[in-house]
Amino acid sequence: MIRLTLIIGLMLLLVTPAPAAVYWDSYQGNNRNTGTGMYDAIQAGGGATSIFNFVWQTPTPSASELQCGLWNTMLLVDDLNVYGTFGTADSKVGVPGMWSGGIQALNRLTGVEVWRRTDVGNGYGDNWRMGNIILSMTETTLYHTTGTAYGTPVDGSTPHTTVFTDPSYDKSTIAYDGEGNPIILSGRYGGKFFGLSDDGATFTNVFTTANDTKAMGSIVAILDHSTLGTLVVACGNVAAVYAFDLATGAQVWQYAGLQVNAHAPTIDTNGNIYLGQGAASGGQYAVGLDEDGVELFKVNLPSIDGLATSFASAGCLSYDQNTYYVQTIAAGGAGRAPYGMLYAVDVTTGTLKWTYDTQSLGSGWGGGNGYLQGSAPIITKDGLIFVGNNDNNTIFALKDAGNHAEVLATLTTASSARTNFSQGPDGTIYFGTKIPWTVGLEADGEEHWVWCAIQPMTGAGPGDVDGNGVVDGLDLTAVLTAWETTPGDPLWNENADLDDNNVVDGLDLTEVISNWTVSSSAAPDAAASDSGPKPGRGSVKKGKGNVRPK
Repeated sequence: MIRLTLIIGLMLLLVTPAPAAVYWDSYQGNNRNTGTGMYDAIQAGGGATSIFNFVWQTPTPSASELQCGLWNTMLLVDDLNVYGTFGTADSKVGVPGMWSGGIQALNRLTGVEVWRRTDVGNGYGDNWRMGNIILSMTETTLYHTTGTAYGTPVDGSTPHTTVFTDPSYDKSTIAYDGEGNPIILSGRYGGKFFGLSDDGATFTNVFTTANDTKAMGSIVAILDHSTLGTLVVACGNVAAVYAFDLATGAQVWQYAGLQVNAHAPTIDTNGNIYLGQGAASGGQYAVGLDEDGVELFKVNLPSIDGLATSFASAGCLSYDQNTYYVQTIAAGGAGRAPYGMLYAVDVTTGTLKWTYDTQSLGSGWGGGNGYLQGSAPIITKDGLIFVGNNDNNTIFALKDAGNHAEVLATLTTASSARTNFSQGPDGTIYFGTKIPWTVGLEADGEEHWVWCAIQPMTGAGPGDVDGNGVVDGLDLTAVLTAWETTPGDPLWNENADLDDNNVVDGLDLTEVISNWTVSSSAAPDAAASDSGPKPGRGSVKKGKGNVRPK
């Protein structure tokens, strides 16, 4: 019989792909903030649709409330790993109210930690609980800017840094100049936007915008103008949207008239710009602009009882770019009306398709004025919408049914659902939140902040050989009974061949063990026997998503 060490060694060889592409490189997936997944999320399984099928769960480094889901970081995705930021409850020395943090890299397929760094957020202004990371086009560097600009290699080695005199750099976006060199774009709370170049060793401030946009945590978007080159579209807590020249920071145009609540614009491939705006006199709108800042439409977004809410995140675009989705957040704070809602706007006609009451609530500090980012919706190629309702502790999976939103599933969180989402090339959805830890050998069923990978399926979920909705001893028995069989063998069981490689082996055993349902019974002990197949870690179930390049 194959021993455990051999099984694990073979698994690592089989499930570790060669680096080839970046799939989700920044906030909302790209520097246009579209939130559009390029792959189908639902994989074929032969039965009823099940959404929250956990492929893996990995605890974040801190048990603190001040981390992943609450502070709205997300997982970036390349062929090898997913990367996320985390915060801790350890206050920085001499800086009351500031917390340290770092980056954690996990194997994309198994969730096993590859590396972590905790020395990339320890200076004044380096507040990881409000930050985000971006992944370079060359797949070599993770960028983050606060009071210090960081360039961390994707292998987790020592970052290069530059400290700036202004301590308030905030969330980041990346663009590239005419020679392909990265320009890191960031704003500062209550101030202007900046462009930083990187030569691989030092960051240099190449421009500062003349306009005091009161950035308020907003994330810019990149516009490839048909005649003017690359522009940076920005908004903040002022009554305007600006477009700046990437090379100089000079203002190209301005759209004024409404108050913008720290909301990130979304830009389609035609250069059309979409964002949510709150009017100073109350009410809120979805606005469409062309590449020159000329208004295409302004749609009223009705709220409960007509009371004003606000915006604290980007929206997302459907795969065909015909529908814009955006969520509001309650201006009054938790427990106070009105609730925020999710809106679907037909951008081809400039009309409201439907609203769905997500009961989105914001914290009293930051939630109403947008200083804290809220959960931004994403949508997959096959039309699944994922969004959290912020401080009301629910993650939704929805489907656009044309004139209404169809609720496919919900996930109740143990703390805030200020959750961002990303998607990998096999359709897997990644996010961080606080829920019971139920998947993995060391899962204890208790509530933890965990990074999660889910693979929505029709039919049985990962590791569920018999399709009864739980992964338990029956599934383990089925795999062991068919162990090392191939099609045509007397004991061959097609359902036990979970990865469809025509042999029941350690990969299938790993999938059962790593997706063990804690509530059904204790997972088998890997050290219980010296002979026979033994469990490994991580799930290797791959989907069959359709690939479309960005």
